[in-house]
Amino acid sequence: MEEVNPWQTLAQREVYTNNWISLTEHNVINPSGGPGIYGVVHFKNLAIGILPLDEEMNTWI
Repeated sequence: MEEVNPWQTLAQREVYTNNWISLTEHNVINPSGGPGIYGVVHFKNLAIGILPLDEEMNTWI
């Protein structure tokens, strides 16, 4: 059985691009019927991210 996506995409556009990433903005109707905007980051190359955490799960950047 195929799942129905509760989000409806009205429009999308590329808002930024460089050699490593592109950012796409989506105008949507959310599952409760309200309008919204969300962004999706597309990585153009294989990458890894590391986020250091201390013993209390704090991040120090």
